[in-house]
Amino acid sequence: MDRKKKILLSFIVPVIILLIRPLGMTINQAFILSSLLLVLTFWVNKAVSRTLSSLVLLSSFLLFSGAPAEEILFFPLSENFYLIIFSFLFSEGIVKSRLIDKLFKPYIGYLATTPAKLLAVISGMAFVMIFMVPQPFCRLIMLAMIIREYCDGIKIEGKLKELLLLMVFLISMITNTLILKGDIIMNAAVVNLSGIDIGEAQWFRLLAAPGIGMLTATIVVFLFVYRKELRGYSPGLIQKPKLDMRCEDWLNLSIVGATILIWALEKYHPIPSAGVILIGTLLLFGRRILSIKDLKAIEWPLMVFLTATFSIGAAMTGSGVAGIIFGRLSVIFPQDFSILMILAVVAAAMVIHMMLGSVVTTMSVAIPGIAIATSGIMPEIALPLLVFISIVAHFFLPFHNVHLVIGEGYGFFSSDTVTGFGIYMTFVTIVSILVFYLPWWRIVGIL
Repeated sequence: MDRKKKILLSFIVPVIILLIRPLGMTINQAFILSSLLLVLTFWVNKAVSRTLSSLVLLSSFLLFSGAPAEEILFFPLSENFYLIIFSFLFSEGIVKSRLIDKLFKPYIGYLATTPAKLLAVISGMAFVMIFMVPQPFCRLIMLAMIIREYCDGIKIEGKLKELLLLMVFLISMITNTLILKGDIIMNAAVVNLSGIDIGEAQWFRLLAAPGIGMLTATIVVFLFVYRKELRGYSPGLIQKPKLDMRCEDWLNLSIVGATILIWALEKYHPIPSAGVILIGTLLLFGRRILSIKDLKAIEWPLMVFLTATFSIGAAMTGSGVAGIIFGRLSVIFPQDFSILMILAVVAAAMVIHMMLGSVVTTMSVAIPGIAIATSGIMPEIALPLLVFISIVAHFFLPFHNVHLVIGEGYGFFSSDTVTGFGIYMTFVTIVSILVFYLPWWRIVGIL
């Protein structure tokens, strides 16, 4: 189908919504919903550039949602915006310093002699790096660059390379759920949006054990589904690595190491995270590892897309559209606590997630909405955690998780690769909830 036909077809449902204004919506509310569906369609069929469609969505939200501009533009006004920008540069500096070649790649090859061992190594690195780099996006970009450099070094290309890099992101997404500080954006959103009083210790007690089960199930399914492609993985004859560091390498490592250490200890000093990584990046410029031409490493179209993604929740809530649509969810929930009730919550969370995309956006709508629909039936602490687990690793397209948006936008993998394994993750998520999370939550006493 050519581009013009895709554009015309994309307007059909939005125009119908504008004409009939379903569920008693005002003209502004209908326009907000129509704009969202139109742009979501453009993101899927790629009939219009993602940057242009994102700008159209942001303009519609700013003009017609009624939400304050600072809420619509929350992302570019936040510290995370600058953290991501500087993380592109800082990560590029790590790659150009060749420290990855000297410190990481040889050891990865030495330990990861099979696909299963490689995924185990990635899992271990993802967990350890939580304590080194607090910001999840920066941490993920660094880890992905390490594995990409490793793949390039052993001549892994094409589909297999994309699949392995997708697993870097998926493993990180699940690993981040094991401890509260694993993702200072998404995990914190669960606590803030639900109002539950939960600290590091209780979060670990409730989510670590079943999370490891879900991570294991994901890896097993991946190894089985792509067993033919994974036959192409061969690290070669890897001897025991020898450390070959020169004076300039130690100096570069001290800059990177000091930046990461100060970053990890951010709660003990007054320097904000963005300030820490900015200083580290400037030092890499001073060492001439980075140059002005490396500014192209910043993915500005991706930043515009992220801004649009994070604006959806504020616009849907501020315009009242979220309340109109999701306030009617109560009819699908059984009125007694049972496995059917739990499955209804999981299904509702997944459906909302498919529509809204972002995990944080979905939680901002689903947690309070489902809490009202299940009031007095669903245990208070279990509900937000169940919604969170239902969507954190559930996806069909990159925009369903901001980590995947970054991965696809930065060229680590394609949208088709995401969709290919996303179908299986629906089943992995549901089975993990039934086999790991619910039994464990009964053991620890929150169900």
